[in-house]
Amino acid sequence: ILKSKIIKYCPNAAMRILQVANYERNFESTDASAAYSEVAEFKPDIVIMFFGANVDKSYDTKEEHKKTFGKAVEDLRNLLDTGNTFFLISQGFYIRPVLDAEKEAVAEKYNDAFVKIEDIREREDTHGGYNHPSDIGMQAIADRFWETIEPIVKKSIL
Repeated sequence: ILKSKIIKYCPNAAMRILQVANYERNFESTDASAAYSEVAEFKPDIVIMFFGANVDKSYDTKEEHKKTFGKAVEDLRNLLDTGNTFFLISQGFYIRPVLDAEKEAVAEKYNDAFVKIEDIREREDTHGGYNHPSDIGMQAIADRFWETIEPIVKKSIL
């Protein structure tokens, strides 16, 4: 959905999806630069960080961690940063206050955009099967992300 909005302005835009489920599950012991070195070579202009659903729920109640999820987000963010990369870091679709706070702290540290989707994830019509967003939810999330990156995309074509 978001890709179609970007292509409207930048028909030749190159995009990649980075599958981070294993990173989410094993972030305390995974080195982002070792796991995703080939992605850093892509040199992205815009990075949308919308993940955290695969982090074990016990993380939210642990008092000590080998590595915080926020540090894992920061490590991946810094790996992908070209120095001119625009980062959008978002709350997850699942309500995880600890993860959301850590992601927001990373966004604040680097002056990145932090997108809140509380209003979307709390609506009944945005939930689909298997705890994933419905089509309505995916549309609402894409629209929210687009509101944030649209000025950057339009600026890139000038």
